[in-house]
Amino acid sequence: MPYTRSPVARCLPLFVATLATLGASFAAQADATLDKIEQRHRVVVGVLLSGGPFGSIDPTTQKPKGLNVDLAEDIGRQLGAEVELVPVLPANRVQFLQQGKVDL
Repeated sequence: MPYTRSPVARCLPLFVATLATLGASFAAQADATLDKIEQRHRVVVGVLLSGGPFGSIDPTTQKPKGLNVDLAEDIGRQLGAEVELVPVLPANRVQFLQQGKVDL
């Protein structure tokens, strides 16, 4: 009986090539974003402020607080850049990223 490869095995090289191409594309986009951050000395981060431990507005100071905010500030510190927080919603966060309204 002759050996025949399964459809998954036949598509594997195409799948690997597609992943490699996408990975290179994302890496190039990430480099462009880092260059933009370095030029501005500012990183613009979209944060969900819908409540809970991830992000909310502190009622006494009216400033954002939470894990998302702490993470954004840590990224800014590591990049040596000022942090600008932009409130986003689950419905528009990817759109803001694609449109360049936020870096992360």
